[in-house]
Amino acid sequence: MAKASKDPSAPKKKSRWLLYTGIAVGIIGLIVWTVMQPRYGSIQFGICKVFIEKTLSYPLDYRVVSVYEKPNEVRMEYTSTNEYGEYILRQVSCRFRPDPVTVWALTEVLQNRVKLPEEMVTPFNATIPGIIANPPDLALPYEPGDNLMNLQR
Repeated sequence: MAKASKDPSAPKKKSRWLLYTGIAVGIIGLIVWTVMQPRYGSIQFGICKVFIEKTLSYPLDYRVVSVYEKPNEVRMEYTSTNEYGEYILRQVSCRFRPDPVTVWALTEVLQNRVKLPEEMVTPFNATIPGIIANPPDLALPYEPGDNLMNLQR
């Protein structure tokens, strides 16, 4: 009785299938991992964020809601709690200029469309090299989209 010979290409087909499946799973995993990573802002966003934290009386309850960045300007909306426990939404616009010593310098800060005094902005510019050396968390906030239910806490 003659034995049926096995197809010698069967192990090759199975190993190729495993290879292609592994590559496909790896690519899909890489895409999912990339999409799940947070977006990061520039160091200008970090400088503006630190300036706001410095001006708040209760910076522990402070949350950035939205950020819009231009080359020399950062616009932010944030919520904070005041002395009476009331949540307040504020808008801030930080304008920058290149500086040979500190890399960036704040030229003006508008809070709720009112220019903050120069006495607050000028001393802060001396701290910018320290902020650049030890940057704050630059993760941008999640954008909720058009659904109002996403704004709920």
